[in-house]
Amino acid sequence: MLNTMLFLALVKEKAKDFSKNQKGGALALYAFLLPALCILTGLILDMGRTYVIQQQLQSTIDAATLAAANTAVTIDDGLNPPYAVIPTPDGPNAADRYFNENFNKYLKDKAELVEYIKNPNEGDANYSDGKINIRAKVRIKLTVARLVGIDYWETSRESWATAQPK
Repeated sequence: MLNTMLFLALVKEKAKDFSKNQKGGALALYAFLLPALCILTGLILDMGRTYVIQQQLQSTIDAATLAAANTAVTIDDGLNPPYAVIPTPDGPNAADRYFNENFNKYLKDKAELVEYIKNPNEGDANYSDGKINIRAKVRIKLTVARLVGIDYWETSRESWATAQPK
């Protein structure tokens, strides 16, 4: 019985000393914060990478839209508002060619093409005002964000150009 009481007194004394001693407290805090900081840093890197891919997509669409506007023919018959016609050359037209070349060169490994819409289409003469519009939507593969349940990020970009009369 005496041994038990001595043991309990010793444990009580050591517990008091342990609660007063703050050595190692920073280590425990660091152990809790380090994983959160790593995940936060990874999310910041994923968002930065997403921003760069969005800018590359915008540049790709801008190049395709300008190519379409440069090859388009604006028809003004005096009766209807002017409208643009993208002629159909041999093979794919300039907009598709520019888009596919730039997408395959810069974005193919980083993002998946979900949607590509071009107005007017080849030979389409129903688009008034000579305006040409291209939209694309991609799904960007994320890396670190997968740890928190976000596998991909979808974004879309759009570009307009006006075909000049030739």
